[in-house]
Amino acid sequence: MEQNKKEFEESATNDTWTIIGSASDKLMADHILDALRSDGFKAVLKNRSGYFGDLGLTLTSVFGSAEGAYEILTPTDQAEDASKIAEMIGGDSWESTNA
Repeated sequence: MEQNKKEFEESATNDTWTIIGSASDKLMADHILDALRSDGFKAVLKNRSGYFGDLGLTLTSVFGSAEGAYEILTPTDQAEDASKIAEMIGGDSWESTNA
């Protein structure tokens, strides 16, 4: 396990990452992330939900909606294929950036 983590961290520093889209809730974002990783994609979740970070708590913002608070990023060379998979899994909870 530790070896896989080290390999991932080393390759992550050499890749250019692209946002492939965003999910409206943490459960769906985690589901898509797990599916991508199980298919061999490198993928990370960026939580834009505000002050509560990884807890995934979102509050109604006075500045606008908190929808799409969970972005998924993949290396640019994997973005197109990963985006297609994310769209199939995410349905209405997924907003693609058309990577």
